[in-house]
Amino acid sequence: TPFDRNYGTKLGVKAVLWMSEKLQEVYRKGRVFANSGDSACVIGLRKKVVAFSPVTELKKVTDFEHRLPQEQWWLNLRLMLKMLANYQISLTEYISGTMEHVTRRTLSIEKGF
Repeated sequence: TPFDRNYGTKLGVKAVLWMSEKLQEVYRKGRVFANSGDSACVIGLRKKVVAFSPVTELKKVTDFEHRLPQEQWWLNLRLMLKMLANYQISLTEYISGTMEHVTRRTLSIEKGF
């Protein structure tokens, strides 16, 4: 959409400005010393603010096997979304904040899927 292209352009500009600032900080006597933790970052939204997250920090909170964050804050919204969609749900049986990953290992005919 046009919004996505516009937003992508803004993030691109912020990323280039950030890289320029970092290069100026670590450039000494004709060499670049980029050995700090924030020399490799990912740009994105964090609590409504565009932020740069060091890759070393993201490694601690990422589930690489399933390519998801370890803590998924939006799972607690599932109950409310089902209520808004007029699902017939029981509030006593609903467990919020948990999700099972479906993999080939968990699917089997003997276990009844």
